[in-house]
Amino acid sequence: MDLKRVLPTGVAVVSTIAAGVCAFGWYTSATWGEEEDFSSCKDLGGLLELTYTYGSGDVLRFTQDPRGKDMTLSYQVKQAGGDQPAIAYIDRLLVTDRGGKVYDPDGKIIECEQVDPEDQD
Repeated sequence: MDLKRVLPTGVAVVSTIAAGVCAFGWYTSATWGEEEDFSSCKDLGGLLELTYTYGSGDVLRFTQDPRGKDMTLSYQVKQAGGDQPAIAYIDRLLVTDRGGKVYDPDGKIIECEQVDPEDQD
């Protein structure tokens, strides 16, 4: 076996495999999940309070697409890798009410419950 002919081929094969592994790792770290719907919506008189859920270690990205007075709201979750506790968190997002309709990513109207200012927590 001629080492001068085998060595360049071996280096090329190992480099190709390493590049493929790096590209796959980069792709999975940069990939976000599907757009999620908010759990509920409350109209607080000038502000909309939207609740959402996520897991321990997850990273969130919120999207607001205004169209005149109307807007589409959603969020995406990038799930944490590795072992994470099975805990679901509930949080809220406050958005200024533009006076129009609010849509989810599927184009359905998000119905916001009217809340009396005295009943707000």
